[in-house]
Order: sequence, then C-alpha cells, then structure tokens
Amino acid sequence: MMNGLLRNATTRLGVGLCATALVLAACGGESGSSADADSLTVALGGDPLTINPYDFKAGVNFYAHRQWYETLLTRDKKGELVPSLAEGYEVSDDGLVYTFNLRDGVTFHDGSAMTSEDVKFSIERFADPEVMPYAFLLGAMKSVETPDDLTVVVTFTEPNPQFLSGAGLTFIVPSEIGDQPAGYLDDQEIGTGPVQLVERRKGEGWTMKRYDDYWGDAAGYQNIEVKIIPDANGRVSALRSGQVDFIAPVPPQNVGQLEDQFTVSSTIDGGALGITFDLLTKGEAGVVADQNVRRALDLAIDRGPIIETALAGLGGEYAGVGAQNAGFDDVSATPYDPDEASRLIKEAGAEGATVKLYVPKNGRIVNSEQVGQAVAGYWDAVGIKTDLQLISYEEWIDREKNGPAQTYLSSFPDDFTWNPLVRIQSFYGCNGDNSNQCDEGFDRLVAEAGRAPTDEAFTQGYVAATQYVQDKSMGIQLYQAKSAFAMDKSVCWEPNLGRSIPLLSQVAPCG
Repeated sequence: MMNGLLRNATTRLGVGLCATALVLAACGGESGSSADADSLTVALGGDPLTINPYDFKAGVNFYAHRQWYETLLTRDKKGELVPSLAEGYEVSDDGLVYTFNLRDGVTFHDGSAMTSEDVKFSIERFADPEVMPYAFLLGAMKSVETPDDLTVVVTFTEPNPQFLSGAGLTFIVPSEIGDQPAGYLDDQEIGTGPVQLVERRKGEGWTMKRYDDYWGDAAGYQNIEVKIIPDANGRVSALRSGQVDFIAPVPPQNVGQLEDQFTVSSTIDGGALGITFDLLTKGEAGVVADQNVRRALDLAIDRGPIIETALAGLGGEYAGVGAQNAGFDDVSATPYDPDEASRLIKEAGAEGATVKLYVPKNGRIVNSEQVGQAVAGYWDAVGIKTDLQLISYEEWIDREKNGPAQTYLSSFPDDFTWNPLVRIQSFYGCNGDNSNQCDEGFDRLVAEAGRAPTDEAFTQGYVAATQYVQDKSMGIQLYQAKSAFAMDKSVCWEPNLGRSIPLLSQVAPCG
C-alpha cells in the first residue's frame, strides 16, 4: 500500500517561526552541543516504569526495552521485515511451522553465547499468560523445538499471521533467568543489543555504553547518557543550551523555531490516539452506556483542527488502521457532524449530563493536555458537560487498565507487533489488557482474523473488526501520531517508520 501520508512518512519539518507566547518563551539562546566523538546526551519525555522486557504495561517502557533487547526479526528504516537474531527463516506450505536459522556468534551482555535454548525459553515465556498480557498472540502454539544450537522450530496448531508481523514477537533473554525471581530483570538488563546498561537512576535517566562484542553494526557512540525531562519546554531549553544533543519527542509548537539551528525530523510513529469507554466498572458508564451517546461524542469531534493546532500538523486522520498497514484506506474516519451529535444527545435525554474525560498530563504523549481540552470543548458544544481530569501518567495507566475511567484518552504503539488487531483487541476485547468493556461479537471477529490462513485474509479480518468497533461506537479514533525529533547538527540520525521510540544505538556523529 502506498499513499500520500506514507510517502511522506519521514520528512524534514518546517512549521514557521515562533508564533505563540509559549514558543517565544523558548526562542533565543545559542546552540552549544555537549557531544564529542565518543559521547551523546539525550533527553526523553518519559521514564520507563520498569526495564523488564516482559512488562508492556506502559508504552514508555519501550524507551528502555528497545535499546538493549532484540527479536528474531526486526523492521528496517522503511518498515520492511528484515533479519536480526535470526539470519533467515522458512515457513511451511501449510503455514504451521516456522524454522529460524540463528546467527552464530551472538552473545548476551553478560558474555554468554546465545543459543536456540535461549530462544525457546524466551518464546515459551512470552506464551505464558501469567507473564505476558499478549500471550494470546501465541495461543495456537504447539511446540518450540531446538534441533541444534542454531536452529529453532516453532509449530502452531493453526495458521498465525500475527507471529511474523510482530517479528517473532518476543525479546530474547538468557534461559538462565528462569531460575531467578520473577522481578530479576526489573532493574538490570541482559540483552544482545549494540548498547548495554551501565546505571539506571529511576525518575532521572540512565547511562549506556557501546557493547564491543555486538554481532552487528557498532553503536554510533561509545557512551550515551539519557536524561528524563518530562516538561516539553525543559527538553527544548536543554537542547538549545547545549546540555543535551538529542531530544524526543519535540513539542509541535517548537518544531519551526528549532529548525534554523538544529536538525529536526519526523515520522509516522505507529502510535494510535483515541478515546475509549469504561463500560464494565459498576456505576461508572453513566450516559456513555448508551450507544447513541457514544456515537454523538464521536461525531462531535473535528479532528482536523486538533491536528493542526494542538499538534501543529504532527498527525494524520485515521479510522483505526495505521498508514503503515495494509487496509489503511478500507475504513473511513468518522465525519464531523455536530448537528447530528446534538440531536442524538437530546434524543437520549443526555443534554446537560456530565462526562469525565481522563487525560495524562503532557510528557510521554505529545500535547495530551491540549488534545484533551480540545475534545472537551467539542463535547461541551453539543450539550455535554465535560469534566476534564488531567492526571499523572502513572494514574492514567492504572485507570486505563483497571478503571474507573468513564472516558479516557487511549494511546497504543503499533511498533511492537505492526498489527492493528493487537491494539483494538487490547482496548475493546473481553480480556484486553487495556479494556474496560466486553462484546462477544467483537471477540469472535478478532479470533477469526487471528487464525486467518493468508496475509490478505488477515488484513480483511482486522479491517472487519475495526469497522465493528466504529459501527458499535465502542471507541473513538482521533488521529495517528507523528513523532518529531531534534538534534545538534553534529549528530546524524533518521527515524524509523512506525516507531516513536528512537533506537539510540543508531544515532551517530556526522561525517
């Protein structure tokens, strides 16, 4: 699939000069890089809640996971599936057996050699629902066999198109950790990546260094210092003053005024932003228990102005299937129709009713507060009294997963599985990790798609499930995000299509 949004997925941005008081406050000052040939300093907007590679409770955890751990296959800059820890693979004609040929000479950061036993352990650990909330993705797995140290054979009882789409789906860890306590990797890492952890300071950042025995291309810098600066203006100020060399994400309102002195790049990041409803917590749903009210709340929102104002253009309208995926054009976004929204609200007897909207404060999700304020304004305009609750990222994650949260901003990166089905199952499935609702018809569609025998049937399956979500107003799709990154001009890097998490080992000195 190719479309305008995808063709322009990775672009140099230009949004003009400082135009608001917020931007003017950040203008001025001189660039002064802290980078030298061996060291890079980075400011990120969120701190991982844990560095355990089997804990996916928060997207911010991937800031750490992605740096140190690798999968059998991965995605290149263009989003194409390419070898990683497996140098090649074969799939049986019936789509049930996957044979991976592992790279020779791969070692973990503790110096031990990676073998097929480590891969077997990692895949089986992922498939354990007591460990991994996404174990359902391997629910049809029959066995993992290791004919020799460099061969792994994964067999399913029925076709599983989601297995390869997620590049093998699991980070590879040493099998020896199976003898350790459950939280053994919460505060240390034993990955195979091009950089390794030196020290982590919770809430502040961490230090990494190049792993000299890495099997592939060496990390661009010997030393990488990561600082956590949740405040958007603080990140920009740190870059402008030379305290850091690279920041992510760049606030949309600051993109234009940074371009003259810094390199600024953006990409479709795979992130999907929307609003989801809590229909399970007793006494919480209120008026949103009515499908017509939920439909009205969807029709009331004009996505275009939100993208242009709150995001300064760093986003694209979508209906639940991302621009990086097949089927992007097969589902239509909800039209803006405030008159119909008002009519539905009145018809339901919900005019003047209060609806709570839970939104995380700015930090991990770019300009989330401004997005929440814009949505609240649209809802108020059609007769709803919106109680906007701006809460911490940690509280938002808890409410999103466990309730109560009558309505809440929802965010999910598709870069883990490259698979829209995982996201919608997570938010709307009866057993979804982030779901506070249950619809058996939806679950049947998800199950059918998950065992589709071909890629084409798989695409048709997740498109049908996505359309079902829209038809029953189970959730509101707002936009697909773009991430912007800024760096000193002595630093060279281009983002990966579909990833909001920068792979810092790929950042390198220019020249």
